Amino acid sequence: LHTYLVHNNVSVANKTSGIYTINCKDCNSIYFGESGRFCTRIKEHKSSVCNLDPNNALANHVSQFDHTIDFSNASLIHLVSNVKVRRILESAFITCNSNVVMNHNKGFHPLDRNISRLLVHSVT
Repeated sequence: LHTYLVHNNVSVANKTSGIYTINCKDCNSIYFGESGRFCTRIKEHKSSVCNLDPNNALANHVSQFDHTIDFSNASLIHLVSNVKVRRILESAFITCNSNVVMNHNKGFHPLDRNISRLLVHSVT
């Protein structure tokens, strides 16, 4: 499991694919996402927040709590190019951090908490 999730053939040049986090500046809330185009996805989130897009979890957090999103420290926490693996890991990170996430849903593949812990532990 660890070998499959960690050694995922992401080239050094392709550091735009993986699991990312975006934090709130005003509380301990975290947003977990997955993307094959990290920088572009962050720009899309910024636009959604500026427009208070009701379908965007970050925009909803800003609107609901009058908080500020810390886009300058958004980061890829795990590089992975395979979209299926990214989506599974995103769901695992959301499930393991359910008490602090801003995410609206549990990801593409809602997972059991124990399975999620195993997956997150295998990549961190």
